[in-house]
Amino acid sequence: MQLGVDKCAVVHVDRGQKLKCKGDRAMLGTSLRDRIRNDEIRRRTTVADIAQRICKLKLQRAEHIARRTRGDHVPASAASDSRPQDGKTFPSLVVVARPYLRSKEAPAGDRAALDSKVKAVLIHTPMKFTEWLIQQGLVRSEQWCALHPANKLKLGMYSDVSKFPYSGGYVWISECCPTRFVSVFSSSIFEGATFPPSVLLKLIYHWACQTNVQNVVQWVKVDNLYVKGLFTWLRAVCTSAIHHHMGLLGGQGKKVEVGVISLGTTSHDGTQRQVKVEVLGVLDPVEKLIRLRAVEPLAEYEKNYKKRFQKILEPLTNWVHPSSIILTDLTVDKGTLVSMGFKTVHQATSHSDQPMKYSNANIMEYLRRIVPRMFQNTLSLLSRQIIQQFLDELVWREKFGISPGQAFDNIVAHIAEQTKMEAKDPITIRLNKIAANPFKNWKYPSKKKDRLEEPEPEVRSKRGRKKKEPSPSPPPKKRKKEKTTYVDDDDEEEVPLSLRRTKIKQEKTKEKEEPPAPRRRKTVRSYVDDDLDDVPLKNIKKEIKPEETVSLERFYFGQTKETVTENDAIAVEVTN
Repeated sequence: MQLGVDKCAVVHVDRGQKLKCKGDRAMLGTSLRDRIRNDEIRRRTTVADIAQRICKLKLQRAEHIARRTRGDHVPASAASDSRPQDGKTFPSLVVVARPYLRSKEAPAGDRAALDSKVKAVLIHTPMKFTEWLIQQGLVRSEQWCALHPANKLKLGMYSDVSKFPYSGGYVWISECCPTRFVSVFSSSIFEGATFPPSVLLKLIYHWACQTNVQNVVQWVKVDNLYVKGLFTWLRAVCTSAIHHHMGLLGGQGKKVEVGVISLGTTSHDGTQRQVKVEVLGVLDPVEKLIRLRAVEPLAEYEKNYKKRFQKILEPLTNWVHPSSIILTDLTVDKGTLVSMGFKTVHQATSHSDQPMKYSNANIMEYLRRIVPRMFQNTLSLLSRQIIQQFLDELVWREKFGISPGQAFDNIVAHIAEQTKMEAKDPITIRLNKIAANPFKNWKYPSKKKDRLEEPEPEVRSKRGRKKKEPSPSPPPKKRKKEKTTYVDDDDEEEVPLSLRRTKIKQEKTKEKEEPPAPRRRKTVRSYVDDDLDDVPLKNIKKEIKPEETVSLERFYFGQTKETVTENDAIAVEVTN
């Protein structure tokens, strides 16, 4: 095989042809040498290009085989496009959660109305667009100073619009910090965003409409990584919203269907199967409300029938009303349901004589058709957390987003609820935490007023005890109001503190020499003795100021006038 040799670069000379002179021979030799050298350089360059092209074709071929192995649809232009596919790079961008239960109830002109609505908003000026965001609640309408939390900020207009181009000049200002400006997008999903707020609104619109990711990247001019991150936030909003807005399914005498399936992967030859996740489904067939949970399967060494169902059915206590009629089949252990407090449980079998009204066929059809179809090509590439995110999105769409218009309006409303929420973490960090652990209860925290008005019984009893403790006025306040009768001393000068302590010790030794009366300390009723050398009460009380506390010796006791009991009277001698 001849590679890169140009026929035009080769000179053929007949043997019989004679050259006219030596100069012609020299000229021909020089030309041949130059042409051969140039031809060699061309051949080497061409070989390198061909080798590079062969490597590229091998990579495309390997990628093509990998996609066919996973079962992905391979487009006709895949062989000519060497860019990595989104499904391989970001598997979560391939999964689509399409609602099924009430899909026929979607209004006909819903999509057209949504398109007109979003287009009308996008043509606004930055100032009008910011006002629309504030009206929708996507941007906070109230802000407080970070340095002075008690001071409320005011929404102002900056003179130089180019300083805040995305907000049209709107900025939060304060009187306490006049040189400090706070962005209107603070504490919202637009804060610190790489793209303008209009781009984020477009992505929210395409998420609600479930537009193909390739079209989103091409139309909105964003990369796949940013689309993946924003869609993860929206799924986190769905998780928190269903935890907050969806109450208990069923009720007194109402039916609730319960079912379990196992999703897994199979080897190429079909001999080995590995369970990736077990999915619990709970359906209210009348209200058409559903809850789904991805449960990690037990390991081989700890597989236990009872333990398995206790782990799978654990969420039912927070999802289903205990007085509901539970309809299930052999995929669920009946004894576990009864032990959880569900008194009415009907377990149907394939050969059961029970009528169809006690069947859980609806939830089993949903689990066997809708859920596996959503993860058919990406199950092995997704973690259990991401699987739960999409299950929560599916539950959210079944209730709040059966059509693009309804999905857009409700996701905007639920983002506004997250934006308004007072929490120590910014909204973006909070949404990342929800996405990292969607199994936790992410119900909205109640307001402080609600927590005070609706305390639990135990908390009330504790608060009652706390209120009783400070009921008596504290000692410092008592001392201020006390009115004590002092004993006048015959001597005009007060005894110094050092001499006073010495006399106290002398008095103590004097009392020890005399046989003390039983329980003398408790029967002492006066600080005054017949001996005038004793320290009078006046000299001690004069040194006690209302705002100070003086440590007295441990063997002196007394009572003030306000705390005098009827039986124990203090005898005080007053000298004029």
